[in-house]
Amino acid sequence: MRRRRSESPVSFFAFQDIMTGIIGVMILVVLVLVLGITRMEESIKDELSKEKSQQPSEVEVMRQQVTTLEKELSQARAQAEVLSEMVGLQPGRRLALLRRELQSLYRQIEDQKKEIAVSTSELQNLVESETSEDAATSRAPLLQQ
Repeated sequence: MRRRRSESPVSFFAFQDIMTGIIGVMILVVLVLVLGITRMEESIKDELSKEKSQQPSEVEVMRQQVTTLEKELSQARAQAEVLSEMVGLQPGRRLALLRRELQSLYRQIEDQKKEIAVSTSELQNLVESETSEDAATSRAPLLQQ
């Protein structure tokens, strides 16, 4: 004979049903995330390729600017060299030399003013002495008479 269990059998069908549903939902979530990531990756790659295609043109423009600036710099250096050769001195030294020369000219002017003042006073003294001598000589004949 068969023995019957006195215990009632427990059914795990409901638990398996819940587990299958949860795993299915998790698989769907993972699929949605993977699809979203691949789409984002594609859009990022597209943006990067657009930026890369724009960057060479920007880089090229900057390179052209650098070459024009280098040309302008070399022209400015050449002009400065020509000017310094024309002047014969460096600008700072030339300015200092001109200032010294100007001071020297001012000193010469002051010296000449002093000489003119001395000469003027000597001339006045001579004129006064001549007028006094003329007066004395003009008086001498009068005195002799």
